[in-house]
Amino acid sequence: MFENSELYREIINSIPDIIFRTDENDLIQFINAAANILGYSPDQLECMPLETIIHADDMKRIPAFMADKRKSMEVRLLPKKSTKQPLADDEENIIGELSVMAVLPGSVAGQLSGDGFVGIIRDITRRRKAEELLRKLLS
Repeated sequence: MFENSELYREIINSIPDIIFRTDENDLIQFINAAANILGYSPDQLECMPLETIIHADDMKRIPAFMADKRKSMEVRLLPKKSTKQPLADDEENIIGELSVMAVLPGSVAGQLSGDGFVGIIRDITRRRKAEELLRKLLS
């Protein structure tokens, strides 16, 4: 059993996308090593509000996004050096594509004791910049 959990942890931490789990208060219970793209270690983010890494305005949109059962939404990510405001236009904003799934009480073999959600955030900053450049070139 221990070998399997270590193997799973190694696999999760090798994925370049941010993978996380929150509790019913949107506090981060788990986040993988990809948190380092924001300047944090996983230990620094555990028990922190998800608003630490996702802009507050985008956090407000998550319940409607989940209710609509859409697959993903864009969010503005907050690097460690940032405040609760998105970065200025001339600075490097990190844009993420968020996919989430609600966690029901007692799910995952009874290990979770309350609501929350599991999410994946893919850094799509380069893709957005390329699309913006293409739009400028075509106009």
